[in-house]
Amino acid sequence: MLREVGYDVLSIQESFAGTPDVGVLELAASYGRLLLTFDRDFGDQIFRKGVQCPNGVVYLRLKPSYPREPAEILLPVLDEFTLLQKFTVITRHSIRQREIPNVFN
Repeated sequence: MLREVGYDVLSIQESFAGTPDVGVLELAASYGRLLLTFDRDFGDQIFRKGVQCPNGVVYLRLKPSYPREPAEILLPVLDEFTLLQKFTVITRHSIRQREIPNVFN
C-alpha cells in the first residue's frame, strides 16, 4: 500500500531475507532509509547496545488484523509526525517518540 501511494519501499524480506537485526540496521543506514518494523528487538539494539542506526525507526507495535492495516495506520502518521532521528512506537491507540542518540549521517 505504501508503494501504491508513491513511497519508495525497500523490503528486507524481498531483497535481503535472513539478514540479522544488526545487519538490517546497517542496511537501512547505508541506504538512508527509515526502518519500519514489527520487531521490538531493534529498540534494544539501539538504546541498550548502542548499535549504529538509520535515520529513524518506526516500530509498529501491533499484530495486524488484515494485511493493509499497518499501512492504513502509518499513512496518517507520515503526514503528521517527524520521523527522522526518532524511534517511533505506534499502536492502534497511541504514538510515542524518543530521540535516537546516534543517528547515522
